[in-house]
Amino acid sequence: MKKALEGIRILDLTAHLSGPFCTMQLADLGAEVIKIEPPRGDQSRMRVVAEAKAESPYFLSVNRNKKSMVLNLKMKKGLEIFKELVKISDVVIENFRPGVTNRLGIYYEEMKAVNPKIVYASISGFGQTGPYRRRTSFDQVAQAMSGMMHLSGYGGPPSSTAGSISDTIPALFTAVAILAALRYARITGIGQSIDVAQVHSTTSAMPIPVQRYLITKEEFFRSNPNPGTEKRFPLMELRATYQTKDGYISINTLFHFMDIFVKLLGKDIPELLDEWNRNKYISKEVHGLIVEWIEKRTTDEVAAILEEGSIPYGRVFTLPELVNDPQAIVRGMFVEVEHPKGFSYTTVSSPIKMSETTTVLEIPPPALGQHTEEILSDLLGYSEEEIVRLREEKVVKTSMGEM
Repeated sequence: MKKALEGIRILDLTAHLSGPFCTMQLADLGAEVIKIEPPRGDQSRMRVVAEAKAESPYFLSVNRNKKSMVLNLKMKKGLEIFKELVKISDVVIENFRPGVTNRLGIYYEEMKAVNPKIVYASISGFGQTGPYRRRTSFDQVAQAMSGMMHLSGYGGPPSSTAGSISDTIPALFTAVAILAALRYARITGIGQSIDVAQVHSTTSAMPIPVQRYLITKEEFFRSNPNPGTEKRFPLMELRATYQTKDGYISINTLFHFMDIFVKLLGKDIPELLDEWNRNKYISKEVHGLIVEWIEKRTTDEVAAILEEGSIPYGRVFTLPELVNDPQAIVRGMFVEVEHPKGFSYTTVSSPIKMSETTTVLEIPPPALGQHTEEILSDLLGYSEEEIVRLREEKVVKTSMGEM
């Protein structure tokens, strides 16, 4: 089966999470992603565990379907080779701190002179412009300055959200922008630069609370420094996580679902039915009765009642429950991979399902420099003798030898 992005070549200069997560999405869709690594490799390679034969789960999680080429961009010949690759590629992506690409001589204007159709994407903490542009940022910094940490601290101090979401959100925005820019380049023959900031991508991913504040100047979902007073009463909807007899369940009764919820629980909690019919809200006292009702039942029992009314809910899965969930299994969300080192491991697959093209896992996350020789010979036409000389001069690193 053909792949949606077959024929697209991406030069991936990124490290850590945001950039590699972005290029992995495009690689899953069939793009050829060449991961250009410095001699020491992507820093995420260093977080190794014994269970994966000294490989890094961090690196394994975001670098499938890519080729690894070690290229020393600080050397004149390394820069020349990179420019040769830019001539025959469609996309360059980097997530350095602004200013680094200028020092290396690989900034957009320079690459545009080499290939006018090149799409050049940059992911950074605060963007390429503005007073903060040269500041270093990681996930928690972006969560703090985007408003997410404040909004997530509902009922207590500000709280970060799990999963490095301020890395993965800008990665997805960047992937969308790259696809749009590729289409524009195909139509016009003109490439362009893409500038995506972690902080503002995260803000953009929270449209409802931000938009409501912009209109009303009131924080509807604000963190409250006084423990125990996190809920504003009276309530007109339930949107919270509750403890059951044997776990936790998240309930969301937006819109008409609140009426259905009240009818179902009103059989056991008449005070709820009476109060809702009178006022269309729930007092703190009646909410306490709902909490008690849920606490006395198992998650399965609560879920069965919610399903009766098709009320949106979610069990709070632990990681073992998540990976064994029948829905995830049917959707093929966790797949087995054979690693070149001779061990197998399970990884998270692409959530994208398409009818005419497919996402595949063709290449396990590569060893450092695993494809350097292949890229030099097959794409750029270097001879074996030239590759040996480049390796000896420490311009490149290949699977045949160290720099």
